Amino acid sequence: MKKNIFIIAAFILPSIASAATLSVSPSSQSISVGDIFSVTVNLDTQGAFIDGVDLRYLNYNPALLEMQDSNVSSGIQIVPGSLMPATLANSVDTALGRITFSQVTAGGNKYKGLGTLATITFKALAAGNARLTFNHNSNNTTDSNVASMGLDVLSNVVNGSYTINNVSSASGGGSSSSGGNSSGSTGSTAAIFTNLSHGASGSEVKILQNFLVSQGYLTADNATGFFGNLTQTATQSFQRAQNIVSSGSPLTTGYGVVGPTTRARINSLLGVVQTVQTVPTSVTVGGSLNRNLSRGSGGSDVIALQQFLVRQGLLSSDNATGYFGPITETAIKAFQKSQNIVSSGTPQTTGYGNVGATTRARINALLGVTTTSSIQNIQNLQAQIDAMQKQVQELLLKLQSMQ
Repeated sequence: MKKNIFIIAAFILPSIASAATLSVSPSSQSISVGDIFSVTVNLDTQGAFIDGVDLRYLNYNPALLEMQDSNVSSGIQIVPGSLMPATLANSVDTALGRITFSQVTAGGNKYKGLGTLATITFKALAAGNARLTFNHNSNNTTDSNVASMGLDVLSNVVNGSYTINNVSSASGGGSSSSGGNSSGSTGSTAAIFTNLSHGASGSEVKILQNFLVSQGYLTADNATGFFGNLTQTATQSFQRAQNIVSSGSPLTTGYGVVGPTTRARINSLLGVVQTVQTVPTSVTVGGSLNRNLSRGSGGSDVIALQQFLVRQGLLSSDNATGYFGPITETAIKAFQKSQNIVSSGTPQTTGYGNVGATTRARINALLGVTTTSSIQNIQNLQAQIDAMQKQVQELLLKLQSMQ
């Protein structure tokens, strides 16, 4: 019997022990001094069920690249993906140019699939060839590894190499696309500002397609500027990898459509979110929230919101990323229910999951914020909104009874 077990193990273990890959995307790019650009760290388990991933370490040259911090309140960090629920380590040694990151499964669950493990944003400081490299030796669980049943199943890594030029970009430096120097995909204008779906065409479709090419979801010869079947399929693959949506149709769930959430995520990876969102209403005053927030929003006020939700026990600290995604929306719903603000409907019909005027006023009150607007004005506004929401709910009930 023991002999049979050893024979089975001899066949099974080799197939387990050489599976997963880690890669950075784009793996090569030409940029200018002063440009800000983002790269993603991608995991592909190649069909293996895994327990977690360690980046120990991901190295860069601090003389050429400067890490752009994703969370100013918790030391220098990169932006974690949501492939696995627990991020155990997230730190950057900016003096040595060394990134430490660890994400694992929980509750006895395993992970299998491919997607974005983390996103890293750099600023190019000086001309040269900047490399981004994994510390990795096969079957070694003390460096960068992908763990499965106590084994390192990481079989291959794809490092990054970025050429930094002395010539400034046309805008005098700034954000750069993560899609390289493809036409229409660099500089602060390489953002997507409109919803895109099957049948769309134009320069923004070309930006989308160049981005999908850089992420490995589309081939370069399909970047035609027309949103057809191949672009829709590539968009669906991106949405699945980013845990935005993974089922349904373009009409029912937006699966395959570049709507506000998908657009915001793409713009973030293109490194242009700060340029797009630099508007006066997006700043916080003394920790208060001064604009409506919903899925797809980003900025310092989203971080302030998430930190508030963390303190309320409705959000884990590793999800305070500055991006308003589905996890933040769920936390907002829990807060709204606990405060008897709203407990049903959708963000579009009743504001359930959105930070509108009523929810914002309640959060600001709990934050102890006083602004130039008097508390009485806020309460009056809240009462008006409550009345309007009640009318909307009554109308919805009447419409349902007529069907």
